[in-house]
Amino acid sequence: MTTDFTTPALLAASSTSVFDSGGGVMGARLRVFDWSGTPLGAIEGWTGALRVAVDLMMSSHFPSCLFWGPDLVAIYNNGYLPMLGEKPEALGQPMRVTWHETWDQLEPIADKALRGESTYIENFMITIDRHGYLEDAYFTFCYSPVRDDRGRIVALLDTVTETTAQVQAARNAVDERGRLQHLLQQMPGFVALLNGASHVYGYVNDAYIAVAGARNYLGRTVRDVLPDLGGQGF
Repeated sequence: MTTDFTTPALLAASSTSVFDSGGGVMGARLRVFDWSGTPLGAIEGWTGALRVAVDLMMSSHFPSCLFWGPDLVAIYNNGYLPMLGEKPEALGQPMRVTWHETWDQLEPIADKALRGESTYIENFMITIDRHGYLEDAYFTFCYSPVRDDRGRIVALLDTVTETTAQVQAARNAVDERGRLQHLLQQMPGFVALLNGASHVYGYVNDAYIAVAGARNYLGRTVRDVLPDLGGQGF
């Protein structure tokens, strides 16, 4: 089955600009915000490049924030809201104001984007205040330069997702594994942890090594490490 992407209904849905009625919650906020008090000026006077960039960013479901002009004035979509938490109003504010507590870390990355160099970082740790207290949070993000119709860099686009929960879960798993290995190491009997249907060694304690001998166990199957067991019914 094929889909006709030229039907009137689909064209109407895809052509709804944030400056008309699109963009959800943040689209509505953008349209009523008093931009005349910011370096961007009244929304009616925005350049074509700015309007196109805002429309593209607002139509994305991926958390994104457009930081425009020398002051890096923020315009962001619905997905970006959780990043801000309970911070004061960030719409129309310079990046250095909203993210003042971590500006020393973010400014060099922002400067690179304004010089034309994109930056992609995974699980970047920053200490932020978004709920009335400082907390360590982790983000995977990309800062990329945005150009106008003359090719000049006029902004940066921040596409970002928070990875705090994933980082903490991975650390907890490592800690739990460490506790388990410590427990097994203290056991008087010999112990090996074998993973999967092919029985790959994940851990052996000292008592096991004393019985089976000093070998390269980890990451290898029992059949590879102890080939002499073949045919013995194990």
